[in-house]
Amino acid sequence: MNTYSHFLLTAVLRKPLKHAVEKTKTLPPVRTSALLIGSIIPDSLLTIIAIVCGIIDISRGNFGPPGSNADSLMHQLFSDWYFNNPWVMSAQQLFHSPLMVAIFIAIGYFLWKRNVRGGGWFFWLSCAAMLHTLIDIPLHYDDGPLLLWPLNWDLRYYSPVSYWDSDHYGVPTMIYEHFMDVVFIGILIARRRGEIWQQSWIWVAIFAIPLAILIVLQIAGVFG
Repeated sequence: MNTYSHFLLTAVLRKPLKHAVEKTKTLPPVRTSALLIGSIIPDSLLTIIAIVCGIIDISRGNFGPPGSNADSLMHQLFSDWYFNNPWVMSAQQLFHSPLMVAIFIAIGYFLWKRNVRGGGWFFWLSCAAMLHTLIDIPLHYDDGPLLLWPLNWDLRYYSPVSYWDSDHYGVPTMIYEHFMDVVFIGILIARRRGEIWQQSWIWVAIFAIPLAILIVLQIAGVFG
């Protein structure tokens, strides 16, 4: 899923999560900044690397559409280094590996329980990163998170669905994702106008109805 979609989803979930946590004393208070930063941090290091590669490619006059220039750093980044370079892999997996993020969550909780400043903040940042990676795992065909990194540098879940690859339902998945982005923005704008967004049935309808329509269209061969 695109980074901005992770951000919007987490922003929408923040309020009901905060209400739920306020009813219990077993978790740190929700920190909005931690959730929002955590929602994008899994992609942030690779994004920085990609920006640097893009700037260098442009400065060399060696830039074009993805995959169009085998000599460009951007092409090497996503076709080779992403899968084989240990530094690039580490940057991508630091907050993408569910094993690593689970360790971060445990560390944050441990620090919070011992009243260490920032422990609760780091806990929620890591929880948001975990939500990010749990969504990414079923939405990547062969380029998803390494499940047991750093213990295992090869194990991925090969999903039949990709959020971007048209050979693996990328078109309907992309349509659904961006439809939900519009819904999320609408919810964030309209949330203060009523209590309807706190009712479970509206969430089921928002997610399930467009998904069911896209599945029917896929079966019908509309997307090829």
